Amino acid sequence: MLFGGLTSASLLFLLGSLLGSWRETLAIPLLAIVTAITVAYECGWRRFELPSAKRLVPQEVIGRGPVIGALQFGFEMGTGARTFMPTFLPYITITLLLTSSSFGEAGLAGLGFGLGRAAMVTARYFYGDPDEWDGELAGILRYLPWAFMIIMVVPAWIILR
Repeated sequence: MLFGGLTSASLLFLLGSLLGSWRETLAIPLLAIVTAITVAYECGWRRFELPSAKRLVPQEVIGRGPVIGALQFGFEMGTGARTFMPTFLPYITITLLLTSSSFGEAGLAGLGFGLGRAAMVTARYFYGDPDEWDGELAGILRYLPWAFMIIMVVPAWIILR
């Protein structure tokens, strides 16, 4: 998942480089717009269709074996391009990547995205009973958007400062 996050970060950073000198000019206004949309969506103030791939990584990927299948699944999930995203929070990362002024910042954001994707899968795996994990998660879901917004929004604004 980390390699997938780094790959996406690299591609978005390169795409953002096409903005040239506009990159720094657009960074704060774009982040402000995406942050406002994220807060409105995550708090339930506005509901709208999220722009994302409406599919999961295909089952045949897992059937390619315990090593190759797991690596491909992790890479695809880490990119975020072939998986469903139930939250608007990754778009803050995408905005940072497109407007980032250094490849180091972009790499850190990509690693953070990959780590975030890996954290849930890893936690569920090591929890033991998947049904019990799902029940526990359902109990705290109403608090997660606020926690994740703080985890995402505050560092995003610090990076831009």
